[in-house]
Amino acid sequence: MAKIETTLWEIKNGGGVLLEDYLKTELQNSESELIAKEGIIYKIIEQNYRKKKKRIMEMLHDNENTLPVDIYDLYYENHYFFGYSMQFYEDYKTLYDVLKSNISLKERKKICLSLIQIYKELLSYKIVYFDWHSKNCVYGHDIKLLDIDSGDLTTSCSYDALARRNLFMLCLEILHGMDFDFDFDFSEEDIVGLIDTLVPKEEVILSKSIPLDFNFLEKEIKSYTKTKVEYQRAIILKK
Repeated sequence: MAKIETTLWEIKNGGGVLLEDYLKTELQNSESELIAKEGIIYKIIEQNYRKKKKRIMEMLHDNENTLPVDIYDLYYENHYFFGYSMQFYEDYKTLYDVLKSNISLKERKKICLSLIQIYKELLSYKIVYFDWHSKNCVYGHDIKLLDIDSGDLTTSCSYDALARRNLFMLCLEILHGMDFDFDFDFSEEDIVGLIDTLVPKEEVILSKSIPLDFNFLEKEIKSYTKTKVEYQRAIILKK
C-alpha cells in the first residue's frame, strides 16, 4: 500500500466506469463514488467524510499485511487525502447472496466465526468497524470486508456496543439464511427485541451501552444446531 500524490481529476477520468453501471445495479453509497477499472475499485470519498476516513485509512496503512481486504494505494491531492484503491472481488459473492444459498450449517458457523475474527483483528489496530451488513462483505475462498473505511478509531469512538450488536445480528442472519434489514425492513427496536428474544438473557446484557462479549458470541454461534435454527426461525417469522 502506497501513498500517492495525484489529482482527483486523473482518478475520475482515467478510463474507468462507475461501479453501479458496470454491475448494472444501484448501489446505496452516499459517502463515496466507486469507479471500476481493470480489476481495481477506486473509491473517491465525499468531501465531508475525508478527514475522518483519512485517519482510519492511514491507520490501516500501517497494518496492511493482515487486512481483510486488499488495499492498493491511498490518494492525495496537494497532500489532502481524497480516496483509495482496492481489489475488485468480481468472483466473490456478497454474504447477502451466500446466506440465501444452500450451504451447510457448519459452513455458516465457520463464516460467522471468521467475521468475529476480522472484528477482533481490526480492534487490535484500534479501529472499531460498525457497518456490519450482508452487502458489505463478500465470500469466496475467504471473507473480504468491502467498506473497510466504515468505522472509527477506538480513541474517539462510542460505537463499540453498537458494532458488536450489529455483528452478532449479521451472524444470526447468516445462521438463519435471512436478511433482517433488506428482506424484513426491521426497525432498530425490532432488532434489539429480536436479539433479546433469541439470546439467553442470563448470558449477556443487550443494550447500546454494554457491548456483547466476544467469548459469549463465539460460544453462542458454536452451540447452534438445526433444531435451534428451526426453533428461532419460527420466532423470527412471527415478528
